[in-house]
Amino acid sequence: MAEATTGASNINGTPMAPNGSTGAPTRAGVGVDGQGVHMQGTPMVTDLARMVEEDFIEDDVDRVIVKQVQSGFPIDQICRYIPSAQKKSMRYEYYSIDERPIKTTIKTKFTTGTAGEVTIAVEDSSLFGPTDTIIVKKVKASASGTTDKDRAPLRLYVVALGANAGELKVIALNGPVDSSSNKRTVPTLEVGTALYKMAPAAAEGDVQTNIFESLPTKKERYMQIFKTQVSESSIMSASSKEVDFTIDDQSEIALRDMRKAIETAFIFGVQAYEYVPSLRKYVYTCGGILEQMLEGGHMIAYTPAALANGGEKYLLNNLIKPIFLGNSGSPRRYAFMGSDIVANIATLPGIQKQMDAKQVERKYGVDWKTIQFMTWQVSMYQHPLLDEFDMSNCAIILDLAYVQKCVFRSLSQDALKLKEAGVFDGSSMVWTEISSINLKYPETHGLIFDLDEYDPGLPEESSAA
Repeated sequence: MAEATTGASNINGTPMAPNGSTGAPTRAGVGVDGQGVHMQGTPMVTDLARMVEEDFIEDDVDRVIVKQVQSGFPIDQICRYIPSAQKKSMRYEYYSIDERPIKTTIKTKFTTGTAGEVTIAVEDSSLFGPTDTIIVKKVKASASGTTDKDRAPLRLYVVALGANAGELKVIALNGPVDSSSNKRTVPTLEVGTALYKMAPAAAEGDVQTNIFESLPTKKERYMQIFKTQVSESSIMSASSKEVDFTIDDQSEIALRDMRKAIETAFIFGVQAYEYVPSLRKYVYTCGGILEQMLEGGHMIAYTPAALANGGEKYLLNNLIKPIFLGNSGSPRRYAFMGSDIVANIATLPGIQKQMDAKQVERKYGVDWKTIQFMTWQVSMYQHPLLDEFDMSNCAIILDLAYVQKCVFRSLSQDALKLKEAGVFDGSSMVWTEISSINLKYPETHGLIFDLDEYDPGLPEESSAA
């Protein structure tokens, strides 16, 4: 017959008698099956009961299940608030056009000498047409600066496009006059000198002017099919459980997981249409934010050390200004940031005061903290997914006015009739969404990245600021 001890012992592990003194272990007879276990020589305590019959003492169970979730899909959340575009195919195309830029640079050095009309070579001559005026801010009209007009930045007038591509025929509007020809001279222009387009100036009697031409360009995007499925057998559904956990609870967790997966595709996805030999099927994947930014968004490399040393001035000049300048986007942008870049920015004295002074703002179903630089506003959200992808020092900046979710099929549920088909005795539900994210105006968006954490594949000459 088997023996059992009480399990009670002193500090050395020696079994204890009922009065607490050391002694021989208490004997418990197992007896005949179904007749219980009989003990003698000790009072009944819970520890002894647990040793003899583990499930005899019923532990209290909190009936509320703790669902450990985080707000890990703010971009997906926002995309369900902003207007979406319904599409009728897995592929879709769209046209876009931006305002004409106003800045280009000197491509080939121009050496002063000839007065009157001269030809200069620029990087992008399509910005200009005959009668346009140009300001060259970094070049004085005259090195001697004998008059106010000489000391001012150089202004040019476009007479005509040059004979070769990239050339402009111009005259100087200010600066010294050549005494022999009575014409103004264009000073020397070094390679890389910036030229800024101003207003045209027609001559008296002109009826026509340079024809303004513009044409939108077309881009193509792919949809991606997102799915998740939960199943529960009929017996599992009917079984008594310690806690209330049904197929509806499974569905809630599965849907959160699906939305988080959509978030990863909307950020990191690559546009592709590939054949899978083993499946004998083609698979579509949608292009994410990071891929679309490479088409024209602002890719801003930096180092956390530079931000820490440069402070607010570095933040404004190197990280914020490039996002807002050079495009016609909104004065407010939305930043999805890793935890480290949030901490580094939030500890800057001026930024810290702004963040402490302002309340959290809830918009698009997400909580934001906003910092302001004159008319520019940046609303920040700490995105946990960036940390999970080891991008805690990176930030995605979006102009939500130019973010569009395109949908072939909205998130919807299908109840599979597997029981009727003789496949599975139970309930099974599938959720499906076919969608993609589209950055309609890439130049209004940007990625601030630490090269130690993320390399977007820029040319080697692109280095951290």
